[in-house]
Amino acid sequence: MPCHLTNHWALLVCRIKELKWEFYDSMKSKRHRSGLPGLVKLLNEEETKALPSGIEDWPIVEVAALPQQENEDDCGVFVLKFMEVVLSNEPISWNECSSWPAEMAKFRAKIAADLLATFSEISSH
Repeated sequence: MPCHLTNHWALLVCRIKELKWEFYDSMKSKRHRSGLPGLVKLLNEEETKALPSGIEDWPIVEVAALPQQENEDDCGVFVLKFMEVVLSNEPISWNECSSWPAEMAKFRAKIAADLLATFSEISSH
């Protein structure tokens, strides 16, 4: 789940089989992490059918060694890249992603191209 924490986007992943949460943050900060228990509590109250009971008691594990953004603007793109990796279900060495900060312009262009292609496909039907 993408999370907007004050003025920053990060990713919170529910690992139901492992009974834990994983937190992906491209600009590590205790302030970002501090809002997560309240967010999990809200999810527990709102998503009673989608999530198992007791999710508030699961540990929130901050994923280590993630690539970190070098400015105040790239957090949304990092969240999309983290989602791409998580959804691939492939084992990853985060060291392989150390070039991400330098590739942000390329990632943004690909996102824009994908959105335009999708819009074109939808509007042609």
